[in-house]
Amino acid sequence: MNFNNPYSREAYKEFFQNQFLTDDFKISEEKLSFEFTPQYLKSAFVIGEDKSLEIKVLEVLHDSENDPRVGLSKDIFRLMSSYGYKRALVLLHSCKSENYRLSLATIELSLEGSKVKKEYSNPRRYSFFLGPNAKVKTPYNFLVSKGRVRDYEDLRNRFSIEAVTDDFYNEFKPNFDRLSESVVGSKDKQLKQDFALLFIIRTIFLGFVQKKPWLNKDENFILNFWKEYKEKYYGKNLFYSEWLRTLFFESLNNPPGKKIFSRSTPFSEKTLLALQMAPYLNGELFKGKIGFDDQDLIIPDKAIEQFLEFLFSYNFTIEENTLYDKDLELNPEFLGIIFERLVNKEDGAVYTPRTEVDFMCRIALVKWLQKTSDVPKKKLYHLFFDKHDEQIVEMLNENEKEEILNLLKNVTICDPAAGSGAFLVGMLQVLDETMYLLSKEKRENTFEQKKRNN
Repeated sequence: MNFNNPYSREAYKEFFQNQFLTDDFKISEEKLSFEFTPQYLKSAFVIGEDKSLEIKVLEVLHDSENDPRVGLSKDIFRLMSSYGYKRALVLLHSCKSENYRLSLATIELSLEGSKVKKEYSNPRRYSFFLGPNAKVKTPYNFLVSKGRVRDYEDLRNRFSIEAVTDDFYNEFKPNFDRLSESVVGSKDKQLKQDFALLFIIRTIFLGFVQKKPWLNKDENFILNFWKEYKEKYYGKNLFYSEWLRTLFFESLNNPPGKKIFSRSTPFSEKTLLALQMAPYLNGELFKGKIGFDDQDLIIPDKAIEQFLEFLFSYNFTIEENTLYDKDLELNPEFLGIIFERLVNKEDGAVYTPRTEVDFMCRIALVKWLQKTSDVPKKKLYHLFFDKHDEQIVEMLNENEKEEILNLLKNVTICDPAAGSGAFLVGMLQVLDETMYLLSKEKRENTFEQKKRNN
């Protein structure tokens, strides 16, 4: 199965029948109708069913440009609930792009007293990004290399962020070790490891920056930057000392428009313009670090090439996972988990899991609203802790909705020990999610909305 091809119904029928799902998978083709007005969905088909896994395979066409995962998922869950589907593998392809997603969607059951309650909620949607613009190492490892699915637990694990984290780390650690051992200019093992880690952190950060895209509108800027160097100077071991130091300490550490000093290894006009107009990342990451960047340490070309090939074989996303919505790509939260494993916890580098951050944010808002609003405590707990659907919001009357919304729009959040900012980012996620549920307005650009909430 070539996951870099545009979506093909027939290709996926063959893949599910002959490579991925169990022998109980049967091909079908049934058009589904919408008993509700979808926000993004245009059409939907059942293209197969695996009875032993109790799962349907759905093909869904949507017209969203930005792939808003929560909005799309709400439509999908309404569709599933209207047909009584508990589990579905959903192929989400777009009217506006050749890229698509393969997602696992489930409707969970819970006990309420002695009764079983169906919860149609903000989804637990594990998703692979596929198509011509995707990096498909992770989906290939989990959907092809592991062979046919044995049972539902096996299927769920293949869409699990924890399993992907393990897979990435198992490959990341030897690459990190090889990179740190290659550092030239010192025999101090700890210094070499710290220097390599600093290079990795800066490079990964730029992986997210280029996704915005803020580096010459090129989402592959780093690899293209390397490619330009390699064509002229590969093997001279100048990439770190001449090219990356210029990018790190001149381009990204000064306001856009500042002229880049000429060098013995000149950049192309396109690259020079990109360096001059790069964003000013006004922080400590791209300032020279005393004890590291002033020690004449370098990383050879071959070692940099090997690490870049490894790192950028994975998809980067600038979306952080919410509690319910997990995307199987490299995001800031995902990489925080990796660095917690890599850096010694005794030195204080402990990553707080998303579930704990999310709980702290929600309980803080509930306690604050108990003091500042007239909304009953029970309703507040339902609003912030139940998996979200329209039924929860309907528990509130219009005055209560308006009161909570106005308070959340004007709340001030303070984290005296900000650290990496996990609590502040988590709070922004919860505020954005809750305000969207209460507002009844069609979601605008999420970035712009979060800027106003910031």
